[in-house]
Amino acid sequence: MTQVDKLLSIALPELAKGATGSTVKAMQILLVGWGYKLPLYGADGEYGSETRTALKSYQMHNRLDVDGVCGIKTWKKLLGVS
Repeated sequence: MTQVDKLLSIALPELAKGATGSTVKAMQILLVGWGYKLPLYGADGEYGSETRTALKSYQMHNRLDVDGVCGIKTWKKLLGVS
C-alpha cells in the first residue's frame, strides 16, 4: 500500500448501498462531475439504487472492479490520483 493509499483509506471510508452522510454526497458530486447523472435525487448524501447504478457504470468505464462499492481504487480514480 502506497502513502497515498494509506492517507486516502484514513480519510475516505469504503461506501456501499445504504451509507449516508457528507462523504456519500462528496462521492455523488464527483460522479456528477465526471458526467454520471443522478436525475431522480441528485447528490443527496444517501447511497441508494440510483447512486449504485451510476457508480457501477463509472467503475465499468474506468476498468475497475464493478461491485458498486466505493473503495480505495474507485476513490483514487474519482479524485484523479490514479
